[in-house]
Amino acid sequence: MSVHVHSSLAPRFQLLGKAVRGRTRADDRDAIRAEREAEIRRVYRCVDERDGHACRLCAVPISQSDHRLSRRVEHHHLDYRSRGGDHTTANLIRICRRCHELIHVKALLRVTGDADARDGQGRLCGLTVERFDAETGAWRAVGVA
Repeated sequence: MSVHVHSSLAPRFQLLGKAVRGRTRADDRDAIRAEREAEIRRVYRCVDERDGHACRLCAVPISQSDHRLSRRVEHHHLDYRSRGGDHTTANLIRICRRCHELIHVKALLRVTGDADARDGQGRLCGLTVERFDAETGAWRAVGVA
């Protein structure tokens, strides 16, 4: 006697065992995460080289090995990731903690532009830096970085 199972009762997907060809789903997830993190580190290294291992805004040298918080290496996304900004060298700058706080915590600085843009002599020039003027309540351009 054969038993017929209606198609609506049949499983829609086959449950995989713990390992497929010796790899688990967790292994695949970990490999993807490791690959993504390696790409992020590669982009950070490119940004650090481009910006001369100094803060792009105030030119203070920043060392990877310096443990002082004021000299800690940070990277700033010009177009915030939360607003759809990508993780590319054109969207990232190397920045010191003090300048990063002026942007995010105190909201006194604003940086826009293309971090990779250069002028005719090859100098970096793609960023516009603006400072908030509390007296007028407006943003005022203070330079190009």
